[in-house]
Amino acid sequence: MFSRFYLPILPLIFVWTEQEILYLIQSHSKHKKTAYLILYSIPILILLRWDIYKGLSLPVVSGIADENQVYKRESMERIRNEILPWRKHFEKSKVRVAFAGSECFLIYYLNPILAIETETGLTDPIIARTEFKDLERVGHGKSIPLQYLKERNIHLILYSNGLPEKTEYNEFLTGNFSTPWRILTYSPSVMKELLKIPSFHAVD
Repeated sequence: MFSRFYLPILPLIFVWTEQEILYLIQSHSKHKKTAYLILYSIPILILLRWDIYKGLSLPVVSGIADENQVYKRESMERIRNEILPWRKHFEKSKVRVAFAGSECFLIYYLNPILAIETETGLTDPIIARTEFKDLERVGHGKSIPLQYLKERNIHLILYSNGLPEKTEYNEFLTGNFSTPWRILTYSPSVMKELLKIPSFHAVD
């Protein structure tokens, strides 16, 4: 995940490396072997990189995933096509949701009036200033009190960790789409609109 921060400077690094290799080849004949070794080693080393996720059924190690394997284009397109019809109901209901980073695609396509990201604080200054509880995943793993989400009038919690205790009244079922979401603040108007989606079920 950290590698994305190197993307803006990668073209400059490649150009600089190429220029240095050409310089060694052209100006110092005694360094030609070294230059060629570097030139051919770079692509070989890239191809032979050690894949720590190899052989795992789910490419996740210590809570860190290989996002290229998790968010494949085909599966994301399938999910998008499934949830796009829900968008009008999410917008009309004015539902307010809390989500974890892995649900950000839901927020993008469903466009709720308010969405609070709870793992890193990307969308909320209060959460951004809270201390991290999970030190294995740098920048992730904040512990957000449910009381704060209630104060922000959050209706639905879309993630699956640290949920309020399950009751027969606070489960929000999404059919085969995901594990049940949790109702945090009940709103008759919000529920009435969301339950127009055929696969959604909750005690109303």
